[in-house]
Amino acid sequence: MNVRIFYQVSMIALVLSFGWAQPPAIQAAPAAVPFMQSSGDPLVFAFYYTWFDENTWRYDQLSDLPAEPYVSRDRGVMGRHIDQAKAAGIDAFLVAWYGPSGEWNQTEPNLTALLEEAAARQFKIGILFESDSPFLGSTGAVTGALQHAL
Repeated sequence: MNVRIFYQVSMIALVLSFGWAQPPAIQAAPAAVPFMQSSGDPLVFAFYYTWFDENTWRYDQLSDLPAEPYVSRDRGVMGRHIDQAKAAGIDAFLVAWYGPSGEWNQTEPNLTALLEEAAARQFKIGILFESDSPFLGSTGAVTGALQHAL
């Protein structure tokens, strides 16, 4: 037996002796249990973007597409996302917001709807103020947007 075959057989025997060649036992997934936060646990936040629409879900727009394309303005989608987040132990969304004005600004009406959906589900929402928003062209516009948010 040449040296190469000897080493190959030895490595296979070693792997088999440690059980590495055996697949792990498959166990049934436990039933979903809602996450319950104790008073000492830190809050868990997730970024949430509300600017997706019918024209967003294309490979020339994004490199990673969701399993189920959606539009951000759909309240059913908002509710489902909140329910999924709560089940995963997420306490709040930090929602990207471009300010209260702008002809093509989806973030304002979608944030308003999301706040209503979150309130109905006892879920928290925080604003991620996008200071580089294309709809905030001056210091006055930024000041006005912050006053509007408060």
